Order: sequence, then structure tokens, then C-alpha cells
Amino acid sequence: MKKKVIWAFLMVTAIVFLGACNKKEAAKVSAEAFMNAEFYLKDFDQYEKSFGKKIVESDDTAMTEQLAVQLAELGLEEDESKKAADAMFTVLQERTSYQVKVVKETQDEATIELTIKGLATDKFEAELQRLSIEKIIELVTSAGIENVKTEEDLRNLTSKADLDKAKQVVDEFHEDPKNINEIMVQAIADMEMASEPKVVTLVLETNKERKKYWEVNDEQRVINEITHILVMPY
Repeated sequence: MKKKVIWAFLMVTAIVFLGACNKKEAAKVSAEAFMNAEFYLKDFDQYEKSFGKKIVESDDTAMTEQLAVQLAELGLEEDESKKAADAMFTVLQERTSYQVKVVKETQDEATIELTIKGLATDKFEAELQRLSIEKIIELVTSAGIENVKTEEDLRNLTSKADLDKAKQVVDEFHEDPKNINEIMVQAIADMEMASEPKVVTLVLETNKERKKYWEVNDEQRVINEITHILVMPY
């Protein structure tokens, strides 16, 4: 009888121990770690506890890589697009937010709603245009063309000499990638938080090979969707 009791005790202890070994981090904590590590470059320790993999702070995350590519497509060279991406990342940390709501959580799966307020990118193109015109007017004035204070003044030039000079200024402005970068960085710095949030569904599943960790279902699609909400100009 005594041996049976001891054996039963050992079996219960083993079950409890194995259960503890396979116990994953809470879904809410893990979702927050995913957002913080991937998009805000913090909370790396918790990310590793939840997902069993590392994100190194000095490395580009999927989002910052996408940002650099997206900005390069707007005409920036690689070095310049990296500067603009860094500027946008600074604004991202200061003027975006998210909330996590666990809709359903079981031992093997959790469904989470991420309510995200990104940047108000709908006015980004108009701001680029405004800043470009402002800079061109400044350059035109420096070139000796008088009484040009607005875009309309620029369009109403009648002197051929002034028109030729203004065209040269505009062409030189657009040909210099540094001008594009300067305008881009300024437009990014002026971006504000969007007034309306958007919701993304995040599904966490048990890692098939390492049961004590979560993995994000369709992770790349989720990252793309969140990145677009947070910062994509177009």
C-alpha cells in the first residue's frame, strides 16, 4: 500500500512538472511582446520567453526593412531611404499606440484583437507637395526672381528670363536626391496620429516543435497588415 501511494505521488509530480514545462506565456503578454519587439524595438526578453526566438536590437526588424524598401520606391537612394525610415521610426514610437484584447484563449490557441492607431498617412502626399513648393519658392527667390511667394505666383510668371530661370531651379531641385530626402524627412516629422483606430486579428498557436512557445499564425501577413496601418504612406 505504501509503495502504491509513493508511486501515485511520483506520477502526479511528473505530470505537474511536465505540464509546467509546456506551459506557455499568457496570450496577452505574448501579443504585447510581439508588438513591442517587432514594431517598437523593446521587450526583447519577453518576446524570447513567448516565442523562443530572439530579435536583436541592432538588427532591422521586418517592419523597418519594409519601410526602407517602400521609401526607396518613392525615389530615394538606399542611404537616403534608411535616413527617412529612421525618421519615421522615431515618429512611430511617439505618435502611435495599440491595445490588446484577448477574445479567446485555450491551451493551444489564442485569438487576439489588436486595436491600432497609426499615423495619419492620408495627408502625407499633400504635405510632401506643400513642402516641395515651399522649398522651390525659397530657391527661386534665392535665384533672383522677385515677388514669388506662392505656387500661384510661380505659375503666373510672364518674363521669359524668369520662366527659364524658374524651370532650371525646379529641374535641379528634382534631380538632387538630397532634396527629396530632406522633404521626405520633414513630411514624416509633421505626421500626426490617425483619429480612427483599425483592428487586426492576431492568432497565436502552439509551436508545433516546441510546445512551450507560441507562434503567430500567418506571421508575415500580420506584420504586413500592422506595418501598413502604422506607417505606410500609401
